[in-house]
Amino acid sequence: DNPSLNKVDLGASLETIGESAFANNQSLTTVKIPNSTRYISRLAFANNPNLSSVEFGTKVEVIGSESFSNSPKIANFSLPAELKEIGDFAFRNNQTITKLILPNSVTRIGAGAFSGLSNLKEVTLGSSLSEIPTDAFRNSALESIAIPGNIRRVGSGSFAGNTKLFSATLNDGISNIGDQAFESTAL
Repeated sequence: DNPSLNKVDLGASLETIGESAFANNQSLTTVKIPNSTRYISRLAFANNPNLSSVEFGTKVEVIGSESFSNSPKIANFSLPAELKEIGDFAFRNNQTITKLILPNSVTRIGAGAFSGLSNLKEVTLGSSLSEIPTDAFRNSALESIAIPGNIRRVGSGSFAGNTKLFSATLNDGISNIGDQAFESTAL
């Protein structure tokens, strides 16, 4: 914990941000990740209660497990167009994200990746994603969801606890809907 660290502007040649590299910083508010960065490791920016702005470089391919979990104020970000994977619980318990667009390049999101996003009302799923994993959007604030035809599996508890979810469009192509996938919703 570094009480005076409030802004991180990483160097132009950085390729990987290591595990817990900037975790648990009470004063950190802004992060700028360079275009050279491809991998953000597990817990890299976790547990930063005042982190509100993240600027992702264009080449980020992997956001590791719990990378931004329990950093509840992150609101200003766009996921990079080359992103391929979002790890388990990567953005868990964020309180300010209201809209999420997953780029078409994303092939995998981890279990609980967007769980507990208490103000998340809208999600657009990319065309390369084939599965919505277990608890992916559990206990968020989604009001409606359109699941495109490229999705084959909706995991257990994926949308459970979205008490305002009143509309779900399930397109052709889904072969499996897991246990409690839509439990405790308004459907």
